[in-house]
Amino acid sequence: MPNIDDPKIPTPPIAMADSLKSWVMISLTLIFVLLYAAAFIFPTHFESTTAIKELQPIIFVIIGYYFGRLPAQQTEDSLNREIDRQATKTDAAISAKGIALKNEASMEKKMEDAKTVLSSVRAGPREDSELLKRICVVQRATVV
Repeated sequence: MPNIDDPKIPTPPIAMADSLKSWVMISLTLIFVLLYAAAFIFPTHFESTTAIKELQPIIFVIIGYYFGRLPAQQTEDSLNREIDRQATKTDAAISAKGIALKNEASMEKKMEDAKTVLSSVRAGPREDSELLKRICVVQRATVV
């Protein structure tokens, strides 16, 4: 089930507005291209040079829009997806760093406990029961 707060999923009014905008641009393009073609095909019904001169800049603007703005929009969308992917990657790296730091701290604690046990063994002979108690304490600490 998609998350409503997800910024990647457009809300219905935005999706409808984008769809309407696309259809309007397609309709306008089709109308002006047909008029331009009709001026060439049926020169007797139009004042050929006047219609062509008036329609030509409009056709060029529409073509410029399609070859300029639409690829720019696609590039922008792909860059936004890349930013989201990099942000996810960064969050994962930060999480892994935190886990590594916690593991490092627990390992340092285990090393200190092991050094304590080893130093007590080197200090001299003690009763075996006291040494066994210390080893059991260290083992319990490492299990937790």
